[in-house]
Amino acid sequence: MTNQHLTVWQHVTAEFSGRPLSGSYAIEDGMVKVKTTNGEKAAHIGSFNPGWVARRLLQELAEEGKA
Repeated sequence: MTNQHLTVWQHVTAEFSGRPLSGSYAIEDGMVKVKTTNGEKAAHIGSFNPGWVARRLLQELAEEGKA
């Protein structure tokens, strides 16, 4: 029997240049992964709050035109 890993995605919202942003994030292997319909981004959690990291990544995706 194989050991299956279930990734739980949660909703995340943020704001960028006055407009609301929406995406999903998951925590996996010490990384926060954020995805939108137009892109994905990931970063190490480090000592930061995962929700804060997810919001920051969502804003970075917006800066790149992917959110």
